[in-house]
Amino acid sequence: MKINQTTSTGHLKISEEVIGAIVKQTVMEIEGVAGLALVPVSKKDYLLKAKKPKQIMIETNADSVKITLGILMDKGYVIKRTAENVQRQVKEAVQNMAGVAVYQVNIYIAGILQD
Repeated sequence: MKINQTTSTGHLKISEEVIGAIVKQTVMEIEGVAGLALVPVSKKDYLLKAKKPKQIMIETNADSVKITLGILMDKGYVIKRTAENVQRQVKEAVQNMAGVAVYQVNIYIAGILQD
């Protein structure tokens, strides 16, 4: 799926893959994040193959997006503070780089890596 925008000079289409790449790059630079993890889907969606587990899920809504991502954290970091930092930085990065409004960033903490 692509996100369509109209600019003063014409139309702009941004694919979900581009937004996903921005999200991945941003998340991997955040202190306390060890890596990405799969976001679980419901049994019904899995069995019906309506949705597959992914690391980054992007849902478009007219002119904005909702991002859900799974992360693995490093040991010794405060989960709430790190998750809020991920939400804020992902929202800012997507809005600044792609010019797409982000109305929600959901974080799934899949685990904490031990040394």
